[in-house]
Amino acid sequence: PPRASVQESGTGRRGSSLQSKVGKLPAQLANGRHHSDPGTRFRPGFGQSPPLLSGREREQSDIAWELKGIAEGAPATSHIALIGPRGNGKTALLGWVADETLELGSHGAECLQLTGGSFASADGLVLNLARPEWLRRGSAPGVLMAIEDIASQLFAGASLSAGSECVAERLIGPVLERRAREKLVLLVDEAHIMGRYQDTVRKFFNAVQIVSRKHPLLLIVAGTPDLATKLDVPDATFWSRLRKIGIGRLSEDASREALRKPLARMGYGIAEDALDRSVDVAQRYPFFLQLVGAALSRAAIDQPDDLEPERVIGLVIANSAFESSRIQRTAYCEERYDELRAAALVPAAEAVAKLFAGQENRKAVPVGKVEAAVAEAVDDDIKAEAEAAGARDPALWAQRELRNLGFIWSRIGGAHECEPGIPSLMDYVLWRAKIAAADK
Repeated sequence: PPRASVQESGTGRRGSSLQSKVGKLPAQLANGRHHSDPGTRFRPGFGQSPPLLSGREREQSDIAWELKGIAEGAPATSHIALIGPRGNGKTALLGWVADETLELGSHGAECLQLTGGSFASADGLVLNLARPEWLRRGSAPGVLMAIEDIASQLFAGASLSAGSECVAERLIGPVLERRAREKLVLLVDEAHIMGRYQDTVRKFFNAVQIVSRKHPLLLIVAGTPDLATKLDVPDATFWSRLRKIGIGRLSEDASREALRKPLARMGYGIAEDALDRSVDVAQRYPFFLQLVGAALSRAAIDQPDDLEPERVIGLVIANSAFESSRIQRTAYCEERYDELRAAALVPAAEAVAKLFAGQENRKAVPVGKVEAAVAEAVDDDIKAEAEAAGARDPALWAQRELRNLGFIWSRIGGAHECEPGIPSLMDYVLWRAKIAAADK
């Protein structure tokens, strides 16, 4: 896999180049932080950093404490796992970590960004971990020669006596140690994919444990709720010592700030009733907040005559924005529904959706109620899928898969309760059930 570093991927701290040009920009653009086009400052999809990373102050504080220790040359007190359903901002939070690490660059701290796919082979992992200057014969010397270059950098006079993959496996620890001596923050996004490559991952985790005892190395992995299951970490102690940080939907206040402050930077206010309705439509789900925010800003630009006095966005513009973002929000629910159907989980999802439909404001419910609802919905298809997966209890398997797909979510330390992953997805499931019943 290609090498992925903060410097190469261009994810450094944003805004400095824009600030130097603010005087040359039109007035309506001068308040922006990230982009010259106000309509694209909200960033739905692709894990890009939002204009405001709202509601993650506690998580940022915990991570910043570890980053400070790394910058001072101290081993990390604990490595970190960011766990949560898709669309809740795990990748955006990793981007913030990369930016903060660059801020510590004057202290020698470095950041290396990988994905779960970087662990497909020991060769690829070592090439990702190694510095480019360790490759003496150019940027693309071939895998065998590249591994030999790295080995010679670490062990003077070393030569390959076996295949590159075999040698690379033995190089994972030494390469990681050499990089960690220089203060290393290692980020792994989509970490649940690592589970496909158990041999390489096992050697990597072993190396992380050994190296981080003496050297300033911080590992932060981010993945879906089934991360522990997918990784199948052979050393239970290592996994238990990871600091797990749950990344779920935002609070009501954080959701309001995620919309209000970026709009203010663009020069727009938003009426309280329009803001309340916007949060309701987005359902405190970070991906939908970005969709709605982008639609609001674009509608404000396209419909200036509909703005209230003092450039305030009211319900007229808000309703227009909701309609323009509805297709994208519905398409997202369709994709998630297809996943449920492929896993034969639609009956279980319908039962859980009905349970939450009776809850005021879709509040969390005791996990026992969810278990009972799923148990009643188990049919022959669910039993067959559970058996194929080697699960003894079909109801328990179905409930776990609903969590893994983000349909339901239990916060870290709150496994006794469940809440909707995306409330509108539950609405969509019930709507599809209503259509199916009408067709019959």
